[in-house]
Amino acid sequence: MVSRVGSFTFTSQNTQRLLSAQQKMIDLQTQVATGKRSQDYLKIANNSRQLINLENSVDNAQQYVDQNARVDLKIKAYNASIEALTQLAYEAKRLYTDSVGSGAQPADQTINPRDRAFAILKEVEAQLNLKIDGDYLFAGASVDTKPVNFPNSQTDLESQVGTGGSSTGPAFELNAGAPASFTSDSANIAYFYTGDNIDLTHRIDDDVQIDFAMRANEDAFTQLMGALVVMVDDPDVHPGGTFDSSKSDFVIDQIISAIEGLQTQAQKLGFAARRLESTNEDLETFLNFTQNEIGEIQDIDPTEAIVRMQEAALNLEVSYQATARINQLSIANYI
Repeated sequence: MVSRVGSFTFTSQNTQRLLSAQQKMIDLQTQVATGKRSQDYLKIANNSRQLINLENSVDNAQQYVDQNARVDLKIKAYNASIEALTQLAYEAKRLYTDSVGSGAQPADQTINPRDRAFAILKEVEAQLNLKIDGDYLFAGASVDTKPVNFPNSQTDLESQVGTGGSSTGPAFELNAGAPASFTSDSANIAYFYTGDNIDLTHRIDDDVQIDFAMRANEDAFTQLMGALVVMVDDPDVHPGGTFDSSKSDFVIDQIISAIEGLQTQAQKLGFAARRLESTNEDLETFLNFTQNEIGEIQDIDPTEAIVRMQEAALNLEVSYQATARINQLSIANYI
């Protein structure tokens, strides 16, 4: 015989209400634990399109911020090389004016000027073969190609570079075995350059590009290397040979031009660094603003969520007690 007051329909409805209360309690517990209104877009459907657009904007801006850190590293590496090359250029100038250009003989010097000129040339080569993250900085787009390759000994260099050239022509020429018909010192230096001639730019924001990359065959570098090669090889400008004032003037002019070119490159790097810093500040401001907007959609008020969770816990407890009491009722209680 049926002794329950409740019917099957009532019991099903009551059970459904309990399950809903339990799910609400679980959702509130999840909100309190994560600080988010929802773990998917379904429960914030009204704002889902706006949220997705904002999240895509954040991802795009963050990608620029991350890659700009590598750009900043490159700028700093270029700066360090330019500073080192400038110091080497000034040393070459002092070496030439104090020793070579004065006509002093090697025996009068503590260090043979030609030997030191070759050592400076190799230091210049090392700076221009700088690598960052496995990429050669001064090779253009051929980042896996060592851009400058001078012989490893002074004797080998002299065997490749001749002593020809007039006061009106190239200050030095390449010996047999090298490509013929070089018409300028830059062209001669290009024989030792194995990079390419592609000018690289770096995009640091959707509408912002900066140009600071340098190649080892640019004027400032070729002028310095050319002057050093002449100091090492040409008997008309080093002690022990016939001093040629026109070629001496050439060497000094090349070094001075190199120093001026290096200063220009330093200014170029400074401009790029300032533009990068300004762009990164704009990106950080945008990220902060956009993340706040995302937070307005996604995040909850922790205090409010805890209060609601406590209310839901109380309601669920009352529902359990009421259900237990109802299930205990019987027709026998009314007889």
